[in-house]
Amino acid sequence: MTTETQEADPTAAHADPSGPIPDLRSPLSPDDAIARLSKLSKKGKLAGFERQDGAPAGSHHFSAAVFGQPYDRVLLARITPDPDMGSGCVVTGECVLPRKLPTIMVVVMILTIWPGAWLTHSMLALYFGWYPNALWVTLAWYLPLTILAIPALLRQFKRSEALAAHELATLVQTLARALDADVVCPNDRAD
Repeated sequence: MTTETQEADPTAAHADPSGPIPDLRSPLSPDDAIARLSKLSKKGKLAGFERQDGAPAGSHHFSAAVFGQPYDRVLLARITPDPDMGSGCVVTGECVLPRKLPTIMVVVMILTIWPGAWLTHSMLALYFGWYPNALWVTLAWYLPLTILAIPALLRQFKRSEALAAHELATLVQTLARALDADVVCPNDRAD
């Protein structure tokens, strides 16, 4: 994303998918805001939208998808009455990475290294009589091949993170338009 784009889009510089996201201050009541978001999701313009029950009275919680292939994230947000505006609301939230896919990738990598090396060695020794019977011979070429995949996996994660940051900025703008809200960037908050 270029500097010009970041200047035109106030959320672009703050769209780190693991960092704080901008607050949205809307003149709508929390009930009207969640109703608009539900309507937007039914039109197919708010992917992964789920309203979560059990929020304190007068506020609402929801989640939405933030795509970052293959490591998709989830926006967890809450709509609360705005104490400064009286009748308006504030949408705050965070973007989280579910641990399921990263955990699967780590487990597969670990299982590829140890049991994979042993299984490869036993198969080669069984089917090819000329193959050396010493395990260290297989480890000498097998381990470098599996370890070479680690930088590629890290690059894949970085690309996923950049894509998720872009998608998060787009999602924040979509929410702001739907709620007629002002975007308050994290650095501009009066905490």
